[in-house]
Amino acid sequence: MVLELVVGMTLFVVMATGFAANLGVSYKVSSIARARVTAEQLATARIEDARSLSYANVGVIEGNPPGTLPASDSIESGGIVYTRTTDVSYVPDPVPGGYSTFANYKLVRVTVTAPLHGEPLAAMETTVAPGGKPELTDGVI
Repeated sequence: MVLELVVGMTLFVVMATGFAANLGVSYKVSSIARARVTAEQLATARIEDARSLSYANVGVIEGNPPGTLPASDSIESGGIVYTRTTDVSYVPDPVPGGYSTFANYKLVRVTVTAPLHGEPLAAMETTVAPGGKPELTDGVI
């Protein structure tokens, strides 16, 4: 009877240890996924901010091109502090493979990082055209 109890307890400990290890990995994976979703939402919000501005205002504060977007800001969400970096640069026309509109586009790149993660959690870019000009494609990089 004692032997059966010891064998049963040993099996329980082995199974509980495996379950606990699996639970820890699952928690880590889900927290990284949650952080990536939040980072993508923050990047998308900045991209939409840039799209809502007039062409003359698309740029970073005290940057080249100058504008009204902050070059970097920190946002706390869910106990994680995210750093959102915005970079704006000119894209000369003509675009390879495109047609000439004699306009200069502005390329807006947004990167979101967090201190616990080495690489960027989200990176997005879009182009902004002067009024009346077609915009280039935009997407996730």
